[in-house]
Amino acid sequence: MKKGAVVKNVGRSLLFVFSMIGAASAAAGNWYAGGDIVSTASELRFASGGTTEFKTTHLRAKGGFEFTEWLAVEGHVVSPADDDQTTLALGRTEYELGPIAAIFAKPHLQLGPLDFYALLGYSRAYATLDCVSGCFDYDTTLEGIAYGAGLQFSATDRIRISADYMVYYDDDTTYDGWWESALEVDQKNMAMGIGLSFAFK
Repeated sequence: MKKGAVVKNVGRSLLFVFSMIGAASAAAGNWYAGGDIVSTASELRFASGGTTEFKTTHLRAKGGFEFTEWLAVEGHVVSPADDDQTTLALGRTEYELGPIAAIFAKPHLQLGPLDFYALLGYSRAYATLDCVSGCFDYDTTLEGIAYGAGLQFSATDRIRISADYMVYYDDDTTYDGWWESALEVDQKNMAMGIGLSFAFK
């Protein structure tokens, strides 16, 4: 993906997430924000046959607003990252995923210093498939239902350590090219993240 397009997409992602979280600020509650390291596996099952998995590592910014002790709204913005590998379906290919923007309802259950939570919402991501030698250039937008679950530990009243498993996308999509025939793909983007957050109490 070109640098200008990445900057533009990141800007749109940030605007989307923080506008949604900002709408919640009229209610009484607590804000929190943090960051994670995220490892993502993108499984692509081509309609023409063959399956390929790309693995990428990202930085993730997250923030949210806690309405009650059991319900919050949380937003994610995940940085772009790429993976080069040889695949049976496409040959030597560069895959780029991101940015990803997502907004979630976050019900959670606190048991002492541990907090178990689920995430259910909507995500939007950009992905590209490029031939390393320049023989093709495909891109798509992945948007739809996203979900996950995680565990959080309160190290102090304000500092929290968390780990989660996410599915940011699991559906069919079409990769469009400039001159090539479109690629029909069944794609699933799974992620595991670990990081810190700070509560503004």
